[in-house]
Amino acid sequence: MTKSIFASQPLPQSFRTHVYKISFNLPISQTESFEWLLKKKTFTSGQLPPYKVEFLPENKDPFMKEGDYTNHHGPWIQFAGVMTEINSEYRRLDYLYGSYALTFRLIRPLCLEVWTDDLGSNKSKVTLKLTTGVRNFFVPIWNLLMKFFWPQFALNAKILWFFKNLISKS
Repeated sequence: MTKSIFASQPLPQSFRTHVYKISFNLPISQTESFEWLLKKKTFTSGQLPPYKVEFLPENKDPFMKEGDYTNHHGPWIQFAGVMTEINSEYRRLDYLYGSYALTFRLIRPLCLEVWTDDLGSNKSKVTLKLTTGVRNFFVPIWNLLMKFFWPQFALNAKILWFFKNLISKS
């Protein structure tokens, strides 16, 4: 994995680097889970308004590629970034300077890494690692927000694959 120039953005002295990491298992193969996490539609069609995810360049290619730009935006968030590394089991999204959560003065996303592992028997493990710059006093609150948001993402992924499996067996 290469070190990105984006993720090494300097942070103001009142900020510190914060890393949140979560792993969860899915009842699908490593190839299927990684492919699902590379599909643009996974992120563009599942957003609740007023939030939105966009990809540039706009084209018919259903999968993210290195060099693609993405922007996840809505009230209180602006996560603009570029896909800097993609291989068969790992992808890295580096956020651009100016991206923020809540306000630029509190939280600045730096990097989102996603990788999948094969657990055999048509099962896989997904690991997400979000690196952010957070104002020192806000770190405990950001920890709490991360412990709410990411487990919900994992639960939604598991529910999705449970119902897809149920429908395919019918």
